[in-house]
Amino acid sequence: MSSKEIILEKARSVAALPIQTLEIIDLVQNPDVAMSQLQELIERDPGMTSNVLRMANSSSFRGVYEIGSIREALVRLGTKTVLELAVASAVAPVARQPVAGYDMPAGDLLTHSVVTATTANELAKHLKIDVNPRVFTAALLHDIGKTVLGTFIQVNPRPIIDLAFVEHIPFDEAELKVLGTNHPEVGAVLLESWGLPKTIVNAVAFHHKPDFCPESDRSAAEFVHVADILGRLCGLGVGVDGLNYTASPEAVHHFRITTHVAEEVTAKMIDTVSDMLGVFDVQAGSESHGN
Repeated sequence: MSSKEIILEKARSVAALPIQTLEIIDLVQNPDVAMSQLQELIERDPGMTSNVLRMANSSSFRGVYEIGSIREALVRLGTKTVLELAVASAVAPVARQPVAGYDMPAGDLLTHSVVTATTANELAKHLKIDVNPRVFTAALLHDIGKTVLGTFIQVNPRPIIDLAFVEHIPFDEAELKVLGTNHPEVGAVLLESWGLPKTIVNAVAFHHKPDFCPESDRSAAEFVHVADILGRLCGLGVGVDGLNYTASPEAVHHFRITTHVAEEVTAKMIDTVSDMLGVFDVQAGSESHGN
């Protein structure tokens, strides 16, 4: 088998997410999910219950009294926020592990994932648009291919880094030249093997090249792409690949991303992301030592 075939086969063999995690991800796709259904699913998981309650009592949402039930949290936070937090809680065990091949200590991948997802939310609010509900999940999972490459396969990043800087090409293109594949493709293969919706798979597969995404999912891929680029500007949780990516002019134009919009969205994201990261005991104040 070629290097690419070996890597993708390894990706397909990575253990699937727990069934409850997949149920949570499935629920977030349904805008009409019943509050009682969501409450029941969250309360089955003590860790997820704890995370939701911590968020509900955080500085961003704290009310006049402390709450102690998921039902109260749903009222205070809203179903959408609780769903998103539940998804983040569900994928956190995968995203918080160190990714040696990308020089990302434990917590850095989770930090960048939460930053990207939070940026996507803030961007949607700023632009006053409704985005596909699967975008948040895709934003959380967009770099999961790095876990496979950096941890399970333990690729040596040095040839990739050298090629990227010598040829002045984006990191994902250097991965492709050295490995025959790259972290977006590996992540998409992994998520497809887990049975996640095609929109999420495609948004992850094309988050660095949204112009090549199938038209049905291109808007979702573009949104994750822009959120990833904007999220990287704050320097939180980025690995050895850092800012070495190119923004799609088409995606930037599609969402009318000006310098003012970028500054407003990233400032708002930084204000709100600390509470989300605090739920997972991750600090939001330092850059990865890979930069």
